[in-house]
Amino acid sequence: MPLLTSVLALTLFLGTDSVLADDPPFTVNTFADTVDANTGNETCADSSGQCALRAAVMELNALGGGTIQVPAVTYILTLGTGGSPGANSDDLDITADIIIQGAGSASSTIKRPDSSCNLNGTHYQGEFRLFHVYEDMSFTVRNLTLANGCADGSDGGAISENAGANVFLERTVVMGNRAGVRGSGMFMDVNSTLTALQTAIVYN
Repeated sequence: MPLLTSVLALTLFLGTDSVLADDPPFTVNTFADTVDANTGNETCADSSGQCALRAAVMELNALGGGTIQVPAVTYILTLGTGGSPGANSDDLDITADIIIQGAGSASSTIKRPDSSCNLNGTHYQGEFRLFHVYEDMSFTVRNLTLANGCADGSDGGAISENAGANVFLERTVVMGNRAGVRGSGMFMDVNSTLTALQTAIVYN
């Protein structure tokens, strides 16, 4: 009985301000690589009302974190402008604690359009890594394949972690990514961590 009382008290104390990761996830429902139309309104929706992966990341960055569900699909990041801060173009910058869950590494893939990556030290339009995790953020990827990232003249073809970031990979494949400096698949800055469970980081 005392334990039940404690649990109820904790639930009441948290109320509606509990962590966003406990809220219903945003579910990606379009193949299009489109931006969120109104970040911070607690809705993942591009200009057509669809929830794209990029739009979901943008919205959760604004809200302070949460979960994204990616169906069994190959999701291609196409909005490459040759360098842009934030998640609205090029790589998906992670500036909040975010979880992305797929339907399985054999059926859910996030990648650039093709495997071409001219490692000449010049960042051309369309050459970008997949994810950039900012300082002290936690980023979890489950049941996905991450492919074709290209960090020309930079670090981490699939994922680059800033100082103090924490990345968790579970039942995930990281393959076919390239980088011009360090970490073709993954790059970890000082005091950052990588935890990989049932995960393959290969052919990068």
